Amino acid sequence: MKGELFIIMGVSGSGKTTVGRLLASEMNMPFFDADDFHPKSNLDKMKSGLALDDNDRRPWLELLSEELHNWSNSEGAVLACSALKESYREIFQSKDVKINWIVLRGSYDLVRQRMTERKDHFFSAELLQSQFDAMEWPDYGIHVPIEHQPAEMVSRIKTIFRFRHECRLGLIGLGVMGSQLSRNMLNKDFKLSVYNRYTEQEKDVIDEFIKSCNNDQSLNGFTDLGEFVQSISKPRTIILMVSAGKAVDLVLNELSGLLDAGDLIIDGGNSFFKDTIRRQKNLEESQIGFVGMGISGGSEGALKGPSMMPGGNKGHIIEILPVLEMIAARDSQGNPCCSYIGPDGSGHFVKMVHNGIEYAEMQLIAEMYSCLASKYSNEEISSLFSKWSGSGNSSFLLDISSDILRKTNRQGQYWIDLISDVAGSKGTGNWTVQLAAELGCTVSMIGSAVEFRMLSAMKETRIMLSTQVEKPGDDFEIEDSVLLTAYRTARIINHHQGFEMLRMASETYNWNLNLSELARIWTNGCIIRSELMRNCIDGLKKGAILNDIDILQTVKDSEPALKTAVIEAIKKRISIPGLSSAYNYWIALTTESLPTNLVQAQRDYFGGHGLYLSDDRDDNLVHINWKQ
Repeated sequence: MKGELFIIMGVSGSGKTTVGRLLASEMNMPFFDADDFHPKSNLDKMKSGLALDDNDRRPWLELLSEELHNWSNSEGAVLACSALKESYREIFQSKDVKINWIVLRGSYDLVRQRMTERKDHFFSAELLQSQFDAMEWPDYGIHVPIEHQPAEMVSRIKTIFRFRHECRLGLIGLGVMGSQLSRNMLNKDFKLSVYNRYTEQEKDVIDEFIKSCNNDQSLNGFTDLGEFVQSISKPRTIILMVSAGKAVDLVLNELSGLLDAGDLIIDGGNSFFKDTIRRQKNLEESQIGFVGMGISGGSEGALKGPSMMPGGNKGHIIEILPVLEMIAARDSQGNPCCSYIGPDGSGHFVKMVHNGIEYAEMQLIAEMYSCLASKYSNEEISSLFSKWSGSGNSSFLLDISSDILRKTNRQGQYWIDLISDVAGSKGTGNWTVQLAAELGCTVSMIGSAVEFRMLSAMKETRIMLSTQVEKPGDDFEIEDSVLLTAYRTARIINHHQGFEMLRMASETYNWNLNLSELARIWTNGCIIRSELMRNCIDGLKKGAILNDIDILQTVKDSEPALKTAVIEAIKKRISIPGLSSAYNYWIALTTESLPTNLVQAQRDYFGGHGLYLSDDRDDNLVHINWKQ
């Protein structure tokens, strides 16, 4: 492949040479190891256990830069080089050559283990920490986790390279999310075809989008679906970014007749998971793959890197996963916030529950605002939210709430004071509550948030009845620290309920969901990213969030604050369904004997449903003749 340059970078022990040789062999290109270009003085210094400094490296880097220029004018090359700092990488590109950066990433412990197992290599494992300390991880390039086998790592690299050099990707629907996701893919150097329907209201969408992308040569735009499909190389991958429901079926009915066996459709909207399963089965007959993929992050996340949750046939997803990982957000360790979720409609199901958790998170912040508004100004509440975020309670939703509260219009009026209190929703919260009931699990906090939005729509009734009750004084007498503790505790309960629903769904539908991995991919890019989400990862490895000893102790220690917040809010007639449902759930969850024995007796009395006796170890269903 004439002129192409690949630099396989990473710390020593990450597999640069192994991966580089294999990639060069499969692409019929020469391979070089940067270590072979070191002068003898550098080699002697490293053998003696001393780390090189930038003065040592400069002549070596300039020599490699010259070689890269020469290779780019011939048959190209694959070079293995640590390339620790951005300044080093700038030297490599100083000759105006195009480099495909391959970034090998792994944990310190994994790399050190590999280093100690290596023999006959001049780099000592004791110098590894210095490389990790010096490494400036780039936000560009193809990032490849070293946990995979070398052959799989090379396969991922080649997949991304193919998608960059020929148009294999298409996207349908240039709404807010679709247009931003398209820009994301173009920013990652993928070739892309986009389609948007032609109507009077949307006739200029394609032209305007192409202009907004500065007529990027990697982009083709269409208003004819057939031409759009033909512009994409086989096997095609087409991402649907259209409204959930009938719109998806309408597009599929037209699109499926234009595709070939082996093509793949990815539904990136908020479709109902049972619809996703139905569509998968329908398209199987034509040997067309269909994946339901949850995408979270809003407009900004779609552009800069969202959290992505693909579910369906594992073989289909593994083939496209390297591309999805390129456009996804990255966690604190540099790993993509995108993983294979599970079979069937699991990708859309977990996104639905994600949105349910989001509903309750937003509700809790609104309740904090309501409580604080009785004694603080918008600016003061904004500052307090910022302070909370900086004290171990950071979250995307809390941060944007702080921004919202201080935003004013040209007249100096706070926007928050001008916005109607009738809240909207798009249905995923409702689905979460309905399916929780089907599964037999409790998501009381999500339910309270959904119902509160419904209650907000009863505006005329609320106005009328508000005149019929006596209003207490405005002062809300509770310390800010107590309210923060209550908020933090309720959030833990919300996350516990959401992940318990996912656990029960996994068992019911045989999806084998990795809850800890789900929490990891929700630590960045998505709307519910937060410090708490990061803290939930270890607890979920043990089965449930409250199985983490530290988190459980936090809830136990915080119960008095939660109770105080609920009592004081009710005294002031402040509606706090999120806080109160969290506390009621916690009380019930930690109560050995509940009064539901009476409920069972009532059911047996009027309906003859039968019941179980607490001292019957065989769990025999019995019926009591209550009238005899």
